Amino acid sequence: MGSSDPLFLMLKTIILAFLVLVSPTTFSVEPSVPATENVITYFREHLDCLTKAIYYEARGEGYKGMLAVAHVVVNRTKSPKYPDDICSVIYQRNQFSWTQKPPKIVSHHIFDQAREIAYRVLSGETKDPTKGAVSFHSTAVDPEWNKKPKIIIGNHIFY
Repeated sequence: MGSSDPLFLMLKTIILAFLVLVSPTTFSVEPSVPATENVITYFREHLDCLTKAIYYEARGEGYKGMLAVAHVVVNRTKSPKYPDDICSVIYQRNQFSWTQKPPKIVSHHIFDQAREIAYRVLSGETKDPTKGAVSFHSTAVDPEWNKKPKIIIGNHIFY
């Protein structure tokens, strides 16, 4: 059973959710899970949302580029300018164009990599390579809102 095996990922998710239930202060991204909400469902929903964001925004990037996109989403949950949970950040109006009509998943291998990265980020196992960035765009565009970049990783500029 490898680290990208769906059963392995599900078992890891269940174990993490159990640990969160037993000690909610160890959950680094969403420490205030409502007591009435099923923790496993909550974690799975946010894992799915973050996986899709990583896949659709950075599937052509390497590990570090995919990790960077994941951290931008997490960083937004910590900013008063954005919603305070992963799925709300991702589906906030006019933030990620793919949310209007998600394209088909073409590479299940890369989608599995995105899920593993999402899991590791939500578990607090990774460091933020973006230096706290809350925005990014492709190097192929120059939006009017850009400012001094914090870092360039792969084909994305992070602010």
